[in-house]
Amino acid sequence: MAFATRGSLYLFVHNGVSPDEAEWNEATKGALNVPDPQHIRTLVFTDGGGPSNTTRAQTEGILRGRPSAVAVVTDSAWVRALVKVQGLTNPRNRAFSPREIQEAYWHLGLTADEITWSELQVREMRRQLDR
Repeated sequence: MAFATRGSLYLFVHNGVSPDEAEWNEATKGALNVPDPQHIRTLVFTDGGGPSNTTRAQTEGILRGRPSAVAVVTDSAWVRALVKVQGLTNPRNRAFSPREIQEAYWHLGLTADEITWSELQVREMRRQLDR
């Protein structure tokens, strides 16, 4: 897993391997200092990896029961189905196929600068994960 943040935007890139607890804690610790977690926007690109039930519960604790906007971009129908189920408790949690990337950006309310930054970061993170 690789991650980056810019203001209230959290960007995650997962390969097919789920992050361990230490990785997840490092990635989400900045969110602990956000006064209102509802303003957090999370953009995730995944080949199938993602948080475990334990790390997902930690994230829910950080959000303190307040839904935040999440866009998960993946080719995996299984992951999109899982995100849809999670959307029952967080209607701001949505999944998109890669060809729906513009809808994902719109869902999160990304600015043109945030989109450019995200695309550059994703390319670099994928290179890191491929090493």
